[in-house]
Amino acid sequence: MKTKIAIVSNVVATQLMVESLTQRAYGVPGIGLIYGEPGLGKTTATAWLVNRCNGIYIRATSGMTLAQLLRQIVKELSGPDIHTKEGMLNYIIESMATSINPRTLFIDEADYLLNDKEALESVRDIHDLTSCPVVLIGMEAVRRKLQRHKQFYSRISEWLEFMPTQFEDLQIIVNAVIEPTLTIQDDLLKQLLSDTDGEVRRIITGLSKIEAFALANGLTSIDLQQWGSKEFFLKKA
Repeated sequence: MKTKIAIVSNVVATQLMVESLTQRAYGVPGIGLIYGEPGLGKTTATAWLVNRCNGIYIRATSGMTLAQLLRQIVKELSGPDIHTKEGMLNYIIESMATSINPRTLFIDEADYLLNDKEALESVRDIHDLTSCPVVLIGMEAVRRKLQRHKQFYSRISEWLEFMPTQFEDLQIIVNAVIEPTLTIQDDLLKQLLSDTDGEVRRIITGLSKIEAFALANGLTSIDLQQWGSKEFFLKKA
């Protein structure tokens, strides 16, 4: 399989959202929210965009403290070792506020921060005091959970719900990752789409299985009849 990003509708929508945050009018808050069920490609789309816009990418983890979050951001800014939360926050704000080209801060797995009021307030301070866009990426319930934090929630001016892959997007994915020497017929693709519920992660797994089967059997084209009743992936329990 090829390692190439598929510019599907969710990816395009992510880019448009960040462009809107970057070019927003004066006085409009600049926090964005990307949310959706797991496996829909949120992290992949974000990573692609971070590279294109020279963004700052942070992945929150279970149990992450404010100090750990700030230390990651300082590291991404190529900053020095700073041993206090106040010092790190001040460095981040000064560095981002004075940057010639404002950088967008992306925080993936943001659900892990929702129970830490101090962490959310620090992210809000970074947004308020630098005017740089901040984008949170989380699970489907993150939008509802953020409503409990009114000061933060009121600053979200752009939000994007990642949707399951549609057939047109599946064709784009195939063209991006499958070698051009193999043609996967529509009936097999439609079965894959149905079995995966449009989850990009499982679609890629299924396409890998199809490609491996075709290669092992010397096929340059494969349809549903040739695939038969083989599994695309481990089914959900």
